[in-house]
Amino acid sequence: GYDLLSAEGHPAGKRYTLDDAIAASGPPYPDAVTAPVALAANAPQTGIPFDVTVLLPANLEESSAALVGDGWRLELPVQSGSQPLINWLRFVVPPGQGGTARLLIGDVALADYSIFDPPRTFEAPAYAEPLGATFPGVGELVGVTVEPDAGKLCVTLIWRADDTSPTAYTVFVQMLGADGQIIAQSDQQPAANTRPTTGWLPGEYISDAHLLDASARTGRLIVGLYDAAAPGFPRLLTDDGRDYVELP
Repeated sequence: GYDLLSAEGHPAGKRYTLDDAIAASGPPYPDAVTAPVALAANAPQTGIPFDVTVLLPANLEESSAALVGDGWRLELPVQSGSQPLINWLRFVVPPGQGGTARLLIGDVALADYSIFDPPRTFEAPAYAEPLGATFPGVGELVGVTVEPDAGKLCVTLIWRADDTSPTAYTVFVQMLGADGQIIAQSDQQPAANTRPTTGWLPGEYISDAHLLDASARTGRLIVGLYDAAAPGFPRLLTDDGRDYVELP
C-alpha cells in the first residue's frame, strides 16, 4: 500500500485499493469506534457510480459491504485492521432498479438510500433525418435534428439502446471545415451527462442534445462515441467499421 502522512508529516497508516473499494487507516479516527458508520455518499442514480464512505471499527470480522434493493444485491470487499479504517466504496446500481436500497456491513444496516431511476421512453421521438448507424454493445443512432438555437447550432441525436454497456461512453459532435480542422465541437455523455450508456435499458430511446458554438452550419458534421476513461480515448466502431457517422 501507500503510506499516509499526518498534517505534521508523520506516518499515519496505509491505503489499500481493492477493486472498487479503497481503505485508509490512521488518525483522526478514534479507537472508541465500535460499529460501522456511513459517513457520506453522493446522490444515487441507476447506471452512475454511487460512492459511499464508511468508517469501520478495528478488527472487524466482516469482509464485505452490500447495497441491497428490491430483488438485487451488490457486494464489495471492505478492509479492516488493528485500528479503525475508513473505506471508500463505489457501487453502480443497475438501470431500472430505482427505489430504496440499504447499505449493510454483515447484518448491520448503516443507511438507507433513495435510488433515482430516470424517466424512460420506449416510443421513438420525432427527428428530422434518419441515420440508422449501429454501435455494437450500445445501440443505434436512429436519427438527428439540426437547428439554430439562440445563436448556436443545436444537434439533437436520437439513440435507441440495444444493451446496457459496461462502459460510460462520451458522445462527440464535431463540425469540420474543408481542411478537416474542427470548427466547433461538443463532448459529453448523453443528455448533458445525465443518461450515461451504463444506465440504458434495451429498447429505450434517449434524446441527446448538443450545442455547438456556431450560428450556422458551415461545414461537415460528424458524430461518434469514445471511452474517455481509457488511454488514448479510443473510439467505438460502428458495425461497419467506421469510427464516426457523418450527418446529412
